[in-house]
Amino acid sequence: MIKILLLSIMFSSAALADETSLKAAMNQSNGLRAKQFYREDIKFNQGLIKKYFKAEHISLIKAVKNNESVDKITPELQKIYLIIYTDYYKIILHAKEPTPQLTTDYKDFNSFYKFIDGLEIKVKEVGRINDRAIAHIKSLEGSIYVFSSSLYIQYLSWQEKAQVENITAATNSNLLITNRATCLGGDLGAENEKYHYYIDGCAMIGSGTVSGQSETIYSQSSLPLLGVRLAPGASLISSSSKSRIGLKFPFMYTTQKIADFEADGSSYVVKEKDSIFMAGALYGRWQFKNFYVTSEFGKFIAQPEVFWAFAIGIPL
Repeated sequence: MIKILLLSIMFSSAALADETSLKAAMNQSNGLRAKQFYREDIKFNQGLIKKYFKAEHISLIKAVKNNESVDKITPELQKIYLIIYTDYYKIILHAKEPTPQLTTDYKDFNSFYKFIDGLEIKVKEVGRINDRAIAHIKSLEGSIYVFSSSLYIQYLSWQEKAQVENITAATNSNLLITNRATCLGGDLGAENEKYHYYIDGCAMIGSGTVSGQSETIYSQSSLPLLGVRLAPGASLISSSSKSRIGLKFPFMYTTQKIADFEADGSSYVVKEKDSIFMAGALYGRWQFKNFYVTSEFGKFIAQPEVFWAFAIGIPL
């Protein structure tokens, strides 16, 4: 009887010592997390499982693997599982960019998620953490810029002025030129899930209609036009279909010559006609399955005239 009593006291003392030791260890784990040493804390808690709950842990792994129900889990072990799971989540949350290490960390996180989800430990809380981890990784992956390019054909229309001098009367007048052109080209750039930065360029061919701005002194239709157009721009990708809105700053160079002329007994010479144009424009792009459509509306810098453009393109 005395021997049994002594054995009982010994086992109770050992259990009490283990409980005290575990509490001290848990406090040490709290200290690691407070310093954001999450990887070290995972290894530390894995050591606690091996030291204090090895048999139960192995039994739970087998139960989850065999899709068996679990009636009871030691509260301290359940707490350690949640600590490890949260540590994996914090590691993922602190990642600033996709890396091979993040891929490994997520693989470990996901494996542990499946394990404690199979044990049905705080299902809703564990599920919310998993959703946030996945969302963060997708956000990081979406921040990576990738090369983009496309080809397009564009239709442009704009107006410009040409100043002419009446040599006979020594007066100046303005001609108004309405140009229409087709532009064939493409764009190069970089984009992620939110933003697109690019430069596009095209070669244009078209014609203009010339008329007097305030009086009919001269008119001509189909005045030939050749030119090039370059336009850096930036867009905000506004939908999952990759449609976008943004700003462009087109630069155009055109060759279009109006010959000196005579009208109503007076001689006129062209004094000034711009060949270089800069503009700011609002830009929209609507993406479809295999092609896109764009629209631009803008105003020339330091000039009152406006322009608009419409294009159909194919991403490469």
